This record gives sequence, C-alpha cells and structure tokens, in this order.
Amino acid sequence: MEWLLLLKWINKELDLNFFKSLLTPDLLQKEVKRITMCGDVGDPIYASEYLDILDYIKTNNDKIHVYTITNGSYRKPEWWRDFAKVSNQYDTVNFSVDGYDNVSNNQYRVGSSWDSIMQGMNIMCQESSAFVYWAAIVFNFNQDHLDKIRKQARDLGCDGLQITHSTKFGSKYGD
Repeated sequence: MEWLLLLKWINKELDLNFFKSLLTPDLLQKEVKRITMCGDVGDPIYASEYLDILDYIKTNNDKIHVYTITNGSYRKPEWWRDFAKVSNQYDTVNFSVDGYDNVSNNQYRVGSSWDSIMQGMNIMCQESSAFVYWAAIVFNFNQDHLDKIRKQARDLGCDGLQITHSTKFGSKYGD
C-alpha cells in the first residue's frame, strides 16, 4: 500500500515523541519507504532531537530512505559526524547552497555560514554512505560561476549536483 502523508506545522518543532506517536515501529517496518525532512520556515537539522529521530527511524527499519534537505549552516563537525553515523546508503542529504563563496551564497541564503556548510558537506561526503547532493538555484549572481560550483562539488566528493533555474533577481532563465 502506497500513501503520502503531508504535515503542515507552522513554526513548530517536531520532536521525537511526535514521530514515535505518528510512526509506530510496525508502520516503519511494514509501510514506510521514504521520509523527506524539509523545513518551510526552518531547517530540519536544527530540530533539537533530529539525530534521535533519525536513529529511531533507522533502528526500526534501516532501509527507509531518509531524504534530508538542508542549508547545512552552523552545525559543528561533531554533529555532522554523528549524522554520518546514523545515515546509511539508503539516505540522501541535499545541501541547498546557491553560491561559490560566503558572499555569493549569502545573497540568497542570508545569514548562512559558508565555512560550516563546506565542513558539514565534506564530512558527509567523506564519512557517510548517504548520497550527497549540492543543490544550487541559478541566479544572476551565480549564473556565470556554475563551472566553479560544479568543480567545488566534485572536489568535495558530492555524489551529484542539482541545478534549478530561477527568474528571481534578474536571472537569465532559458537562455
């Protein structure tokens, strides 16, 4: 049986107890194939119990595909190493990074920390068996630097680069 569960929680952190009440061990073992963790107003990695939630899911079914979409800012290397340990080859981590350095990335990802993103992405690429994407939205401030972004993703060891075109900020969409 295939089904899709969509939740809309505005400005509410979902904790481990919420996931345990919604996703019972029986459901995780028999029904769930994929879980996408993506914030709307926030970022899933900032949930205080995120690693505990992932551990709960993987303990009940290590083959569930957990898809984490994050900017990756401001987590310490120890946190990324713990994330790498709980992740496995069935998982995907999508780092939403739209620049080629701190200045360009902060034009859209305002307040992000380039160094912490690169550190986290590097740890996930080197220490996790999860599939790691660098996902970039093309804007006028980065559209002439896609080769540099592609090279950075390759040099870090990313498994893929996802490019999304945009018409925001005067970008050349469709050229």
